[in-house]
Amino acid sequence: MAGEMRWVLLLVAAMIGFGCDDGAPADDAGVDAGPTDAGPGDAGPMTMDDIDLPGLDGEVEVVIDDRGMPHIYATTVHDLMVVQGYMMSRDRFVQMEFLRRSVLGTLGEVLGGLEPSTIDDDRDSRFLGFQRQGRAIYESLPETDRTRLVAEAFVEGINLYIDEVIGADDYLPTEGLELFNVIRTSPNFGHWDPADIFAIARFQSFNLSYDAGADISRTAALAGVRAAFDPTSLDERVASRAGVYADFWSERQARDVYTRPDFNDGSTTALLPPIRRPRPPADLTLPSVAQLDGAEAFYARLDRNPLFRRDPHMGSNSWVVHGDHTESGQPILSNDPHLSLISPGVWWYVHLNTARMGGELEIDAQGVAFAALPGVVLGYNRDLAWSATTTGYDVTDVYDEEVTFRNDGTPEAPAWVPVSVTFESAQVEVTVITETIRVAGADPIEQPIYVVPHHGPLIPDALVPPDVASPATGATEVGRGLSVRYTGQDVSNELAFFVGLLTSTSVDDAFAAQDAFEVGAQNFSFVSRAGDIGWSTQSRIPQRDAAACSFAVQSNGTITGVSPLYVLPGQGGFEWTDPLEDRFIPHDVNPSRGYIATANQANVPVTQDGNPCND
Repeated sequence: MAGEMRWVLLLVAAMIGFGCDDGAPADDAGVDAGPTDAGPGDAGPMTMDDIDLPGLDGEVEVVIDDRGMPHIYATTVHDLMVVQGYMMSRDRFVQMEFLRRSVLGTLGEVLGGLEPSTIDDDRDSRFLGFQRQGRAIYESLPETDRTRLVAEAFVEGINLYIDEVIGADDYLPTEGLELFNVIRTSPNFGHWDPADIFAIARFQSFNLSYDAGADISRTAALAGVRAAFDPTSLDERVASRAGVYADFWSERQARDVYTRPDFNDGSTTALLPPIRRPRPPADLTLPSVAQLDGAEAFYARLDRNPLFRRDPHMGSNSWVVHGDHTESGQPILSNDPHLSLISPGVWWYVHLNTARMGGELEIDAQGVAFAALPGVVLGYNRDLAWSATTTGYDVTDVYDEEVTFRNDGTPEAPAWVPVSVTFESAQVEVTVITETIRVAGADPIEQPIYVVPHHGPLIPDALVPPDVASPATGATEVGRGLSVRYTGQDVSNELAFFVGLLTSTSVDDAFAAQDAFEVGAQNFSFVSRAGDIGWSTQSRIPQRDAAACSFAVQSNGTITGVSPLYVLPGQGGFEWTDPLEDRFIPHDVNPSRGYIATANQANVPVTQDGNPCND
């Protein structure tokens, strides 16, 4: 049914106050509550513009307050999300478009002729696979799934903005956006797809959890120390420095401060998992220098891309305090995510409301959204507030693979192609994903990605072909490679958590919604109108075979054994087993100490002795 969006602009308005009272009467102003209700008709002098958007279920009203924040009032979730997509595009479309294309690996198709470096960026994005994962997640959801409907409506709003504003004959980008004008006028510029939203959501999870580069850097550092300082050297100056690795790359925290003092103090159901006695320490066989150098070069290139750069100084903090310890008797939540100060900003502030008009699900939620994603990432509704900080669960492993290559070239000019890997004394064929990268003004590029079925993709720069003189065409020989296994390579729907938070009314509701959050573990903390405080780090955390965690630091500081924090042998025996059960993942509800504080520290003291493998 066709509808109309009414866009109300405030020229002069009082700052809107926020808060919750002790009850929720029918006329409760919800997150608009304050000295002056900022609802339609109550915000002071204003101008009103009508914008006709096709496909809305009914009238939608948007109030933009004097901070530039839109308050969106609708009767259906569909209309709420359409208008959120439209309004976000109005403020941030250029940022959103560059982000989307960087994540999908489609910059080259609009900028490749002008910026050849974008083609390399596209290759890296295709290796990481956000586009494939986003499509797989979207297609896994039933047509009636709420998260799928939210993504579709949000994209509908973005595409309406593209059609009505960006595509208008009289559209002129502002000064400084000449590069965007190249994109806008490209024949490959066009509409967004709902699957793009899930790709961007997976990228955000990746940013918070993927650490293959760290595993490789640790392994390279250990290899360097071992090569430089042999503990059996006759030179005492060399032998005495063999333990330097444990001094400079310790896993122990600088301070023994943890979110919980232990796994269970009687106030929560989080339990200490049964201790698995590791096998006797075996020496870790390290990859070759060529493998490590190639892998480090690959991740260094990723790090030069502002989109994928992992700032080592990034941090975040949050605390929640129970009402028993506050003057008002109400719980308090505070959060500082410490994300980069960039322009345009990371966050886009929004108020989403169907409650005022007596609409669907009675949503009344406010907070910050990521540019290009729907809903509210950090914020509150009438009954619940939530915050987030990054936690550090190890959900990425790198494997040293014995790779069989086939020469598809000539004896004089070999072209080595990976065909299989050795696993449990057998040859397992690698699968090949061929990504087509379109390039503006040039022929498409066919990019093969070689995937070890039981692990993951082979890092292209870390492939070390056989060193064989004049191999016959079709000959097979053994070389090396590094593969990456990551929980984000599997289908899961983290966006469902944030959709669920819009209507969660209690800590229990929030925990239930968080079951969908499988990739990108965060410390999510909550306070409720009912007075509860809670914290959960729910995520899919892989357990490994006992052999993968025989790590130990010897009395002289040298390292023995195997740990998932380093490159693991890929021939079997060091694999993932069942994920850790939810009840063993650290969390709290109304702890007796009366507060919960998270600041990226270890959640429980499993690394207090510098060894994460012996607890």
